Amino acid sequence: MTFGDALEQMKAGKRMRRSMWIFRDVVYVRYTSAMQEYLVVQSGTADAVPYTPRCYDIFADDWQVVK
Repeated sequence: MTFGDALEQMKAGKRMRRSMWIFRDVVYVRYTSAMQEYLVVQSGTADAVPYTPRCYDIFADDWQVVK
């Protein structure tokens, strides 16, 4: 799945990851109190932090939905 497809899935509430990531990181959408959306990445039980996709993530086609 491309990043564009993955972004649409995240906007619909899904958590996504890339198949080549060696850690259990997931990316998903969060909302501010003003309902502005932003992407976060979370690894395991660690706190989620803002996520900015890199070029290699944007052009990748190995995004997948996390069950």
